[in-house]
Amino acid sequence: MALKKKGRTGSVETGGPAEGKRFVRVYKQGLVEEIEIWVDQVTGVNYLYIQSGFSGGLTVMLDREGRPVISTIHG
Repeated sequence: MALKKKGRTGSVETGGPAEGKRFVRVYKQGLVEEIEIWVDQVTGVNYLYIQSGFSGGLTVMLDREGRPVISTIHG
């Protein structure tokens, strides 16, 4: 993954595989209520994490057919 972009509502923060880290945050939006996308660098599977106050949740991101969203890993 070689992408870096910032916008008004969120940011994409990848520059390549992070050494020693299996999961890398590739998107972040919000301050109090946060939405993040994390990618497993081994499998390429994308996860959606949402935090609001003192609670949060993590789930696999799915495409229209119900299959996991998988990013191409460049290493």
